[in-house]
Amino acid sequence: MIFLICICIFITITFALALLLKKKIEEILAPTAMIMILILYISGLFQNLLIGEYIIIGCAMVSFIIILFYVKKSFRDMKQYMTPGLLAFVIFLVFNIVICKGRWLSEGDEFSHWGRATLNMYKWNKYGNCVQPMTLFFPGYPPAASLWEYFFVCLKSTFSEAYLFAAHNVLCFILMLPVYKKIEWKHWKKAIFLLAVLFFTPLIFYRDFWATVYVDGLLGIWMFYILYVHFSEKENSLFKIFKICLALGLYPLVKASGSGMAFLLILIILVDSLICNKLEDDWKKKIGMIFGYTI
Repeated sequence: MIFLICICIFITITFALALLLKKKIEEILAPTAMIMILILYISGLFQNLLIGEYIIIGCAMVSFIIILFYVKKSFRDMKQYMTPGLLAFVIFLVFNIVICKGRWLSEGDEFSHWGRATLNMYKWNKYGNCVQPMTLFFPGYPPAASLWEYFFVCLKSTFSEAYLFAAHNVLCFILMLPVYKKIEWKHWKKAIFLLAVLFFTPLIFYRDFWATVYVDGLLGIWMFYILYVHFSEKENSLFKIFKICLALGLYPLVKASGSGMAFLLILIILVDSLICNKLEDDWKKKIGMIFGYTI
């Protein structure tokens, strides 16, 4: 029940942002999650993660008022936010809860760090490596994934390992969900096929992708998200720049190697933006001159 309440908090904030920004839900889910992680991270710097939790709950209350205002103002316009991407998220959410029910930590690093880090946060409302005596084997690991999982367990009266898996899977899935932004209800067959692709493709590269709280898979999906946002949105809108900067800024908090990978991503984006796009425009002009038209 607590897990569903946390999902409702997350969805409420996402829905309000979608209304304010006039964007589809599937485009806002990932940035909302990243903002929540950032809020918890900043509150952790003050040695109290509950501050961030209360801020997020407060944001959800304000978001609920915003949603009510929009519903009262124009109920018919709300239908445009009921997208195939939102339905795909709901379907995955139900399936995810089922497959994660009763799951326990079982892998080595889940005991030595990832599960223990979130447990420490749950007990002390601090970063997992700020507890004495030190119980983590890898205290230098960054906390982004654990902070996201903490959001789902901190309100529960007893610590639930199953919640860690469910929360981790939700974060991974919403990073892939932007691929739905151009899918309409008339493309329902494509929407079903795409849902299967999103679920099974990660398993090709990482067999235990949906069955572990290791961040290696999350690291790869995070990179996919950044590259997809850049290459799928041709116009350099303020919203696109914000999403990429937010994702790049938090990438090193997923895993230490994220710093080097973030630098690589920045190079890819710069090369594509400054060189490849210019070359593409030059070739379009040359082809246009040959065939007698202007692009």
